[in-house]
Amino acid sequence: ECAEKDRVNSRVAELHGPLGQQGAAPTHAMYLDGAEMRTTRTLLASGWAPANLHVPNFNLQDFVAIRDKAARECAGVNVSHKSSSAFLAAAAAQPWAAAVREKHGGYGPFSLVYLDYTSVEQWPRDVELLCREKLFTPGAVFAVT
Repeated sequence: ECAEKDRVNSRVAELHGPLGQQGAAPTHAMYLDGAEMRTTRTLLASGWAPANLHVPNFNLQDFVAIRDKAARECAGVNVSHKSSSAFLAAAAAQPWAAAVREKHGGYGPFSLVYLDYTSVEQWPRDVELLCREKLFTPGAVFAVT
């Protein structure tokens, strides 16, 4: 399972391209990650800036593990104790999103959204929010597993 997860993470990072940027404006990535932070490590290795990575997790135990590991090993990665839907619902109004949305005609801030669910209950709401709130930049990579 870990080898397959690493392969998928690498492919998602490869599809997006280097440095988590499209054009002149740095963009952001929102993704679901586990306590081992495999996706985070892959994105950092591909050149993403930690400040542009966003990992929501509503499960308290997983959130604490991710937050603590990020503080030790991936300083600057944004870890939120929220469901993916709650995070997405608030994303467009965040100051870090405003510059990206301005540069991309009101779209963004995410050029990469990778929703690797452990439950199928959340995805319809997340997809609705991503589309309704125009949270993708043009040409964004969107992956769901």
